[in-house]
Amino acid sequence: MDNQKPFKTIEEQIKILNNRGLIIDDETEISLRQFGYYSIVNGYKWLFLSRNSVGKIIKPERFIKGSSFFEIRGLYDFDKELRSILYKALLEYESNLKAKVSYIFCKNHPEEKSYLNVKNYRDYKHNSVNKTINNLDNTIKKYSLKDYDNAIKHYLNNYNQVPLWVLVNFLTFGDINYLYRNIDEQVRISIAKEFSKKYKDNYNEDVKIQVESLDSVNHLVNNFRNAVAHGEITYYMHLTKGPSFQNIKKDLNLKT
Repeated sequence: MDNQKPFKTIEEQIKILNNRGLIIDDETEISLRQFGYYSIVNGYKWLFLSRNSVGKIIKPERFIKGSSFFEIRGLYDFDKELRSILYKALLEYESNLKAKVSYIFCKNHPEEKSYLNVKNYRDYKHNSVNKTINNLDNTIKKYSLKDYDNAIKHYLNNYNQVPLWVLVNFLTFGDINYLYRNIDEQVRISIAKEFSKKYKDNYNEDVKIQVESLDSVNHLVNNFRNAVAHGEITYYMHLTKGPSFQNIKKDLNLKT
């Protein structure tokens, strides 16, 4: 079978871009060698391609007259910086959520391994609760078998159990999101109150953040965190399906 996408040298890549009407500069070769044709061109060319009267990209592809590689690289750099800013904020939120979930859950359920008890969840007969508990248990087993030292192995070897405030540091955001969704309602309410206090500390404004609002925020954060962490195109990312954010706007007194 013929190779539909044969290998192209940097020189051949530049020639393709030039033949399609893109203005090439001295930095083009350096950029392609450093970051790759796919990451820069295939990821960020779309705003610069010629389109027909109904907005469809003309085939074979041609760049809009006057478009340059410098502009495409600029959009690539902008998106890279945007991901860096978002990632920092998303990690801070993740750390806040993990700290609040573990602290308040353990305060309400101080018994050992309470997070493995189905009765400490709001709908303990639901499959999602069993899935959450199994995931927590499997995370402990996974890190207990690692060939390097870690906090989970330390607590198992010395105390025969792993506190939730230790375990949360080994959970993905998706894991902590599902945990928050399934823990008992009073704990969820208490966590939402803590975020309300944090909002007042940051913005000097009294708000009452509802548990459903945090569910919506967590859904949004989970999607964007994964995209940002894996270097996906971010500047035009949107969710095709997701929760309503009307409750968030209401909680934060946002009119738009």
